[in-house]
Amino acid sequence: MLNKFILFFLFLITLTCTACSSTSRDSAQTQKVFLEPNQSVVLPKFSYEDKLSLKQLMTTTYQDKTHSLIVFLNLDKDFIEIKGMSTSFINLFSVKYHNGIIDTKYYVPKLLLPSVEQVLLDIMLCFEDDSKIRQFLPTGYKLKTSDNTRELLNNNDNLIYKISYEKQKEHNLAVKLTNNAFNYTITIKYL
Repeated sequence: MLNKFILFFLFLITLTCTACSSTSRDSAQTQKVFLEPNQSVVLPKFSYEDKLSLKQLMTTTYQDKTHSLIVFLNLDKDFIEIKGMSTSFINLFSVKYHNGIIDTKYYVPKLLLPSVEQVLLDIMLCFEDDSKIRQFLPTGYKLKTSDNTRELLNNNDNLIYKISYEKQKEHNLAVKLTNNAFNYTITIKYL
């Protein structure tokens, strides 16, 4: 019942805000993202060796609440494009990240959505090469990657991120991301 109320509420907000949806453009050079509450880094530029378009059903668990989202994700060399929709196909946001510039369009109030920069960091940690991730990590942070897992540990060897992968669509794709520093989990199904 509560989920139906939340979806109805989001629908009303979307109808109200569509005419006045907000757009922003920011330079990533000044955008800090947090690896954990006391450690931030500047959002790095993205580079990807391949071209990839994915449709995903993301289920996020945070503070004992679960929310699902349909995501259209496009990756291409130095470009990330994300379009998020509710499971009832209501547009929520779109993000383009190219050459260190973030272009964001919100179709619902920004406060209802996670930080765009944090979402971009999660995507980079899932898709970026190990060597490129290590370039922006703070001193003492470690990245461990195997065939099916990527782990990011802080300078005290505490596990911050754990990303699990499966071979799908001819790529090794992230299927679960756990962030222990901020206590959220994202489960990804490819559609």
